Amino acid sequence: MHPLHGPPPGHPQTNGHTQLQQSQPKNASQYLTQANEAMWLQLGQVSESMGELDSAILSYEHAMLFNQWSVPAMQAISGILRTKDQFPAAVEYLKQIIKVESSNGDVWSSLGTSSLNYRSRSGVLIVV
Repeated sequence: MHPLHGPPPGHPQTNGHTQLQQSQPKNASQYLTQANEAMWLQLGQVSESMGELDSAILSYEHAMLFNQWSVPAMQAISGILRTKDQFPAAVEYLKQIIKVESSNGDVWSSLGTSSLNYRSRSGVLIVV
């Protein structure tokens, strides 16, 4: 990778993992952690595609055990919670994503939509 592209070496990425310098190989623990996160994300996607939303949430939560700032896991959970009209819980996940990726327009949009949907159904506005 060209030195001007991407975050500086050792700088935390938006997914919470630290990017290592090209000359430093990853250790087995880091490989296993990333592989476990990816596996649980895939299981969540399969569960979601089968309509097993509770199982999907559990899978995404397991992915977050390996990377507590897993943006794909948090986005998936918030999407499922919005589908289930659990807007306050969805908003909490979206707020966590904003802490990691403050410029993520999709998340800001979802946050606003969730707040408005909750207000229209309950008459209560979620304060962000």
